[in-house]
Amino acid sequence: MLNRHSGASWAFSQGNRNVTVIKNWSSRKGSPTADKISSCIAYRNGRLDAWGGMVKRYDPGTVQVKWIKLLLDPQYSVKTIIAAESAQLLKTMRKSPERAVADYLEAFWAFVRDQIAKSIGEDFEDIYTIRIVLTCPAIWSPRAKDTTKNAARLAKMPDTIQLVSEPEAATLAVLHEHNDRDLLTVSCLMMNWTRCHAD
Repeated sequence: MLNRHSGASWAFSQGNRNVTVIKNWSSRKGSPTADKISSCIAYRNGRLDAWGGMVKRYDPGTVQVKWIKLLLDPQYSVKTIIAAESAQLLKTMRKSPERAVADYLEAFWAFVRDQIAKSIGEDFEDIYTIRIVLTCPAIWSPRAKDTTKNAARLAKMPDTIQLVSEPEAATLAVLHEHNDRDLLTVSCLMMNWTRCHAD
């Protein structure tokens, strides 16, 4: 989900189950075709100013937080310089890592939801049951898993949140195992410290 990059894809659980990978992430440099977006956020005066590709590389008027997923498990956040620096920046703003991740996910989910709506209609959330699948490292502590789910809830993502271990195969297996009727599965894939996939 939120280490260096995030990505999203979505699919139906029955019928045409082709996975649609979202590639048109917002960027200051135009419309890239990459299937991932930078997992960073920028705050200005304590409020979210930009996220992902819209974050300016050097903007002295903002506080930029990177690799935020690592901050959800304290035992790993101190092992990388970037995550440790981000943790310090959040402390100066009196903002918890959980809140920072939620801020990122809220903007991320709004974009993903908009992309799905463009493909299958604005009312898709009224028609289908949405399942969110978040992947996380296999070594993630129970506390970090709970914090990840809480951040997703704070981000106003659908309540049907499921965590699976990091390998992409695990997420794909979950998607293809379930044949629930009229179910649209959206999975946030946090592979190798990030990638939000809406499958």
